[in-house]
Amino acid sequence: MLEKIENLQSKTDRYSVIIIWLHGLGATADDFKHLPDDLMLPENLGVKYILPQAPLLSVTLNNGMMMPAWYDIVGLDKDSPQDINGALHSASEIEEIIKSEIQMTSEAVKVFVGGFSQGGSLALLVAARTNIRLSGIICCSGYLLKNALLDSALKHQHTLSQPILLCHGNEDDIVKKEWGLKAYSDLNQKGYLVDWHCYPNLGHSVSMQELTDISNFITTKL
Repeated sequence: MLEKIENLQSKTDRYSVIIIWLHGLGATADDFKHLPDDLMLPENLGVKYILPQAPLLSVTLNNGMMMPAWYDIVGLDKDSPQDINGALHSASEIEEIIKSEIQMTSEAVKVFVGGFSQGGSLALLVAARTNIRLSGIICCSGYLLKNALLDSALKHQHTLSQPILLCHGNEDDIVKKEWGLKAYSDLNQKGYLVDWHCYPNLGHSVSMQELTDISNFITTKL
């Protein structure tokens, strides 16, 4: 079972919105502990924030070093093999968190899943494969895993109606902007409702304007 930081605001026992946010490779859930303050969503919404912590894995790209990772990274070349089985395992664990929260709260709760870098890529995989109707998906500086969309539209038609926000820094030298654009193109071709935001002079990080756009995306989907 994944470790997680829950309910960072702790201002209410009643929630109408749940935001699950996934950190990047080698990071921790604590990296986004200020997300409630950064997003500045209206307090009367009743928002519960959940930040799962990825397990420690041996990452091939980093010479087998153990670090927090949602799945293994073999290489950064477009033809490098991808650990889709590891990613699907993590996606299933995130889905279990969502199911548990809905069961504890109510079926009417709005659930958003987002993440940064590897966490954003996992969020897209969750969105494509889940049988749960999500209110929105946010991927910052991420990419679409190979085969992430395989037969997903045939399995769960409702996934196509789930809005997706893709955000990327124009100067990202780790997860190239072109990878994000390819995710945008592939999702569009499959019929997903997807928006693309690119930020000038931004590298592999999250900007204040990006956080504002994420906040606006969430509020408009409520």
